Amino acid sequence: MEGFIKVVDESDNCFLPMFKLIIATVSCVLLSCSCEKDENALRTYKNPVEGYPYFASHLFIDKIYANSNAIIPCQSLIDIEIASRLGFPSIELNVHETSDGKFVTIHGVKGAFGEQVVKKDGASVSGIAISDVDYSFIKDNIIYRSSVPEYRTTIPTIEDALRVCELNGIRPYICGQFNNRLFDIVAKYNVEPIWGCYSINDAIKVRKKTNGMITYWSNMTDENEIVSLCKEIGPPYIHYIATDVLNDNSRLKISEARLEKIITRVHSLGCFVGFAGCYTPASLTNKLWKLGFDYASSGWAVNEFSKGDVFHIDSVFSASIITNGQVSGNLILLNNNDSIYVDTTESPNISKGYLSFHLKGHIHLNMGDYVNLDIESEGDSFTFSSFFINQKPVFTITADGDSELSSLSYFASVC
Repeated sequence: MEGFIKVVDESDNCFLPMFKLIIATVSCVLLSCSCEKDENALRTYKNPVEGYPYFASHLFIDKIYANSNAIIPCQSLIDIEIASRLGFPSIELNVHETSDGKFVTIHGVKGAFGEQVVKKDGASVSGIAISDVDYSFIKDNIIYRSSVPEYRTTIPTIEDALRVCELNGIRPYICGQFNNRLFDIVAKYNVEPIWGCYSINDAIKVRKKTNGMITYWSNMTDENEIVSLCKEIGPPYIHYIATDVLNDNSRLKISEARLEKIITRVHSLGCFVGFAGCYTPASLTNKLWKLGFDYASSGWAVNEFSKGDVFHIDSVFSASIITNGQVSGNLILLNNNDSIYVDTTESPNISKGYLSFHLKGHIHLNMGDYVNLDIESEGDSFTFSSFFINQKPVFTITADGDSELSSLSYFASVC
């Protein structure tokens, strides 16, 4: 599929003076996901920058903390719908049991509500343990933080979340401590759950209940311990190694030879190896893939908008990039307050965009609700991605002093 981005002649725009016409053709590749019936393999999401496989959405996890600009609440019902529309085959759902035995899905912080929700009057509930309150307290008093009033909803029950997963064809990646009542609830829905276990005992208990995919995240690095656990749980199973025990200032704490041996032995048992944590530096991520890791569940590595690696671009529509700066080849020269922006007639309900460029100078970038930044550089390359809710998928760059941009490209896609 081919799409194109063009810098249009400013004579077509009554607000800007004339300059040269440049047309740049951009190839758009459909990034396919393996989708085998065999549960020994998971369908994966591949980001458009390096194409690494992530199987679960953790979108908006960086917005659950204090002072973050929350728009779409993490693990809310709208989050599930968006994750599906953006191409993720599954979504993480952290399950917590209330004092009266109701299961709710919220990321939380160490079993407490954390900063992503507040009371309806705005009071904090961050330190309150979810297990200490009954469901009626949650339903009647607590809402998500969001700058958009319609997304200030209550925390969903597991039944609500599973129903929306079923409707949107996305797998629930259920993380928590499990009991028979939770298994019985999940069994009522036409979904294919992935079970994310917090302990070895939980993983063993889950395996007795299901032949489905199980994951376990640990600091374990001993080869024999990992292999023994893989044998006990059995495939399909992903053993996640915490990035904290792998990362030493972007270098490996464990030798490559040792990791390759672990991976080879795990693979021989029909199991998989992944890495998981908050943010894994790109240099370390590259090394882990080359060593043979199968999956990533590395939070912000896939979700951090400023890294530009969020979205699966499956189609591109034409957009005009307009500037009142001086264009020479692939270089755009901006004087103070000159701008570059996108004009398009597209205005879908949900869309996504991906922007890259090299910068020498100082600019302000606005790109939807999530990217609103001042950027200064002496020639570095930048990539940004964002999504747009009920907005045109556009961006605006404004120069703060004389600046140069080169190799600018922009992809936008309707979800």
